[in-house]
Amino acid sequence: MKTALVTDGKYRSSIAAVRALHRAGYRVVVTQTRADVKSAPAVSVSKSCDDFRWNDGACADADYAEKLLSVLKEYEHPVLFCVGAVTLNTVAARREEFAALANFLIAPKETLDALNDKESVHQRALELGIPVPREY
Repeated sequence: MKTALVTDGKYRSSIAAVRALHRAGYRVVVTQTRADVKSAPAVSVSKSCDDFRWNDGACADADYAEKLLSVLKEYEHPVLFCVGAVTLNTVAARREEFAALANFLIAPKETLDALNDKESVHQRALELGIPVPREY
């Protein structure tokens, strides 16, 4: 059975991803960093979550990428589904290392950076004639 590793279980949106992957036939493993939550997230007891794993520290820690890579090494090239923005950016910044261990669909870091830049997106929308708010 193929494995999917879903990160950032604290977000409610992770539940929908876990359910969908489970229905698609994946063994679903959910991870969550201990320092980012006060208690186990709801997804940890979902029937669709086959395994829940705590990662020490926080997503913002300097060694978060290494910890996530270490978890991925325990599985046979799983699908990596990043729920949180910090994890998404972490994987995008080191995509070659993560691609060696997992399958994922994540835009390159430069694209994510551009999309996260409100001024850049605002200016591009104006250029394309897309209505934008006067203040953002």
